[in-house]
Amino acid sequence: MGTVPYAKDGVLIESNKESTPQQTVNHTETSSDTSLGNYIYENRLASNEFRLLCLPSPIEEGKQSPIHITLNTYDERYPEYETMSYTWGGEENDASLCQPVYVGEYWDALLQTKNCWDMLAFLQQSPRQGYRYVWVDAICAQVAKMGSIYKNSTRTVVWLGSDLVKPTPIPGKYPLRHALDDICTLDTAERLTLDDGKINFRHLLQLRYFSRVWIVQELLLSRQLLIPFNDIEILVDPFSTAALDGLVDTCAQWIQYATQWRNIRMNMIELMAATAHSQASDPQDKIFGLMGLAYRNILPSYSISDLHATIGITSHCLLNTKFAGILHLAYGHKAIGHRPSWIVEQSRLPRIDLVESDAHVHAWKQAFGGELFDAVKYW
Repeated sequence: MGTVPYAKDGVLIESNKESTPQQTVNHTETSSDTSLGNYIYENRLASNEFRLLCLPSPIEEGKQSPIHITLNTYDERYPEYETMSYTWGGEENDASLCQPVYVGEYWDALLQTKNCWDMLAFLQQSPRQGYRYVWVDAICAQVAKMGSIYKNSTRTVVWLGSDLVKPTPIPGKYPLRHALDDICTLDTAERLTLDDGKINFRHLLQLRYFSRVWIVQELLLSRQLLIPFNDIEILVDPFSTAALDGLVDTCAQWIQYATQWRNIRMNMIELMAATAHSQASDPQDKIFGLMGLAYRNILPSYSISDLHATIGITSHCLLNTKFAGILHLAYGHKAIGHRPSWIVEQSRLPRIDLVESDAHVHAWKQAFGGELFDAVKYW
């Protein structure tokens, strides 16, 4: 997503999920205007608090209403809520702030990207009655708490863009829902067809959305995924992901473990290897975007440089996990400028599966050179 500002303990940091900067504010998390942000985000959040937006049903059914939300703060006692997973600029990477989202009693306006606005409009137009409690990072912020926020949500709605979503055939009716392992059957084949031709799940994984490193933790930590596509909704949970076992040859090979992070144990270097083909406009996000999976108490800090972050993660693996084999992936004599020769060169990380297996060990052995792997893996 675009440069979405965040604050922790009153110190502003930024998360560059895409490429175009968004204006920042002092003690608040995000706003298109500094003074306006001070009104919208009135209080600094305590360490045990997080923010949800409350989205009501449209004023007139079947007609697009302005996006008008309220922001509510909760501690450990919170309602059921949904998290949103999307890219800030969408498939076109349009990160311009051009669509208003109105907040609170006085309808203060926060400008959002078209893709973010389309996503909220879709939620508002769904036939579900009453209010929806939703966490959207560009509005609710709090990147440091993303891991726990996604883990504790009822489900995550995966927004692939308005071009891939159509209204339900019968206005006011709920869309048909299918488990992920059902979408390959003949019954649903027609509904995986768009006007410009057929598309299957393997083709969906080629979307820009699935190439972004930040969405990895969002989809792995979530209990359930809801993917609106065409005029149906695809449900993904630990019982249906077996349908993705054959997708290990895609750039998003990690997708086969969506919603299953509780059953996977990996260190940070293994995570970086598994997501070697994921993209980030800020090199630090190749590390920070995965920290919610690997660590519970270590928070990202955008006040440090890319070099500082790489030194930190290499040192952590050497000193805390005793993983000496990482030195084989270091820059060595290729180190340039003021880079230490012993830090990890991310481009040399082998692409591995997300689970411990013979293939997993073989990938590392190939990277380290057979006997060298056995000799230096751990000391």
